[in-house]
Amino acid sequence: METEKKEVELIVDYANRIFPPLSWSKEERYRWTTKGNIEDWRSYELVSVRKLKRDPNYQRPISKSVTNTITKEFDYVRFEPLKVNINTMCIVDGGNRATAAVRRGMELVPVIYFDWTKRQEAEYFIKLNEKKNLVSSVQMFNAELCEGIKDSIAIKKMCDEIGITICQSHGKKGQCQFIGQIKSSYAKSPENTRRALVFTSYMAKEQAMNGYVFVGAFDLLQHGVDLIKWAEKCYLAGGQIAIISNYREIKIMSPRIGDYIASRDAILKIINKGLRRNKVYIQQ
Repeated sequence: METEKKEVELIVDYANRIFPPLSWSKEERYRWTTKGNIEDWRSYELVSVRKLKRDPNYQRPISKSVTNTITKEFDYVRFEPLKVNINTMCIVDGGNRATAAVRRGMELVPVIYFDWTKRQEAEYFIKLNEKKNLVSSVQMFNAELCEGIKDSIAIKKMCDEIGITICQSHGKKGQCQFIGQIKSSYAKSPENTRRALVFTSYMAKEQAMNGYVFVGAFDLLQHGVDLIKWAEKCYLAGGQIAIISNYREIKIMSPRIGDYIASRDAILKIINKGLRRNKVYIQQ
């Protein structure tokens, strides 16, 4: 039995069939808003791929698997235009496609230009990726710096003053990746965030900083514990290495305990070691 062939339908007819016209303004009914006008649209242009750039401050590395697929199975019809800031020539969306075109030896690629400031460029990138898991917290933080978000700028300044580098690589003294925890803590208390970062940097010694040490220190500070008083004792006991060792032991003994509480208790274990009285306790 042959399947009934359906007629091709105009998109306008289809849309009006699925969403019947309203008797009053859709803008009023759905509270839609419109910015700009039709003159803001630009037709696709073919641009030399050699003119296009990427900003490593916030752009994630390309996906090799995706790029390989595009390169191998190149399809002009499915190759969507790259979104490019005309003022910087940076690709904000389409890095994988552009890379595949370069590998193919192609000279021209289609683009849609946007007349953005650098801040607007970063803002669009954030909105484009905020619901995806493809962008690291460090890359998103760098995009926020470009966008001019006040808290991120303040955190960057704070870290610079302490001698901390927020970066993707993680292995050298003064480096840290846990910007997500820093941002969350900063929203609660900028001052305790600074104190926790100073403590964590000191505990790290010659190593990169560890996020568990930071969140544990911040929690203790939030509970009123004077970490300056105990910093030297923690440092001489082994610093970050000893704290992380305690953290792992706590998680093994109590696997259901939360990471933040385990981190806090890992520091408290050092603080209270050898004390017969005046031990520091935090009520659960």
